[in-house]
Amino acid sequence: MKLAIICTGGGMRCAYSGGALVALAKEFHITTPDITIGVSGGAGSLAYYLAGQYEDIERIWTELLATKKFIEFRLRKPILDIDYLIDTVFKKQAPLDTERIMSSSTDWFFPATDIHTQKQSRFFSKNNSLDIFEILRASMAVPFIYGKRILLEGFDYQDGDLGLTIEDSIAKARSLGATHIIVIESHQENFRVRFIDKFFKNKFKKSEIYRPSKNNDAPLFIIRIRNTHSPAGLLTRDKNKLRATFNKGYDEMVAHHELRAFPSQLH
Repeated sequence: MKLAIICTGGGMRCAYSGGALVALAKEFHITTPDITIGVSGGAGSLAYYLAGQYEDIERIWTELLATKKFIEFRLRKPILDIDYLIDTVFKKQAPLDTERIMSSSTDWFFPATDIHTQKQSRFFSKNNSLDIFEILRASMAVPFIYGKRILLEGFDYQDGDLGLTIEDSIAKARSLGATHIIVIESHQENFRVRFIDKFFKNKFKKSEIYRPSKNNDAPLFIIRIRNTHSPAGLLTRDKNKLRATFNKGYDEMVAHHELRAFPSQLH
C-alpha cells in the first residue's frame, strides 16, 4: 500500500494546508508518505512538511508572510513577491532544510507550467537534479500578481496550478502506485474562484493525464479536505485571519477520523 498527499494552491489561503499538514504530523503521526504533490502555494507547505519543520510552517503562514514586503498593492511591482518568499523567508528567516528533503524517502513532485511549448504542467522532482528553491519558485510563480517566468532547463515556467486539475494530480499519484490519497484543497470554493479557475484552465492546456497501469487493480481510498468559508483570501496579510485559517486547516484535519482507519504501516 502506498500513501500520497496532494496540496493545491490558493495564495494566502494556503495557510489552511499548512495547518492541515501540521495536524497530519502531530495528531496522526503521518510524516513520511510515499508520494507528495505540492501545487503552487501548496508546494511550500509540503516542502517544510517533508523537512519535518512543523513549527516553521506555522510561523511562516501566521507571521512571516503578513507583511508589505511580501504583499504590496503597487503598480510596477509584484503584488505577490515570490522572490521575497524564496530568498528571504525560505532561505534566511526560516531556512528550509534542503538536505533533508533531497534525502527523503518520499517521492515528491512540485509541478510548474511550461509557458512557451506544450503549455502543460511538468512534475519536477529530486531526480531533476535542480536547485529545489528554483523548483519552488517556478511552481509558485503566479502570473500577473508576480508576473515573472522562471527558467529551468532551457524552458520558461510559471505557477503549476495553471495547467493542472486536482484530477490530474490524483491520476499522477495513481500512476505511481498510490492506493491511499489525502487531498488538501486550500482554495475557497465560490463563484469568483470558479471563474478565475475556469479562465486559466481554458487558457492553458491540461497536463498529461497519468493513468494507472492495467495491472494496478489495488483499491483506492481518497480523503479530500476542502477549505470552505476561509477567513483569509488570496492576498490577505492580516495575522488574525491567517491564524484563523491555519487553525481551521488543523482542526478540520483532526476531524477526519477516517484517517485513523488507515493501515498502521501508513502512519
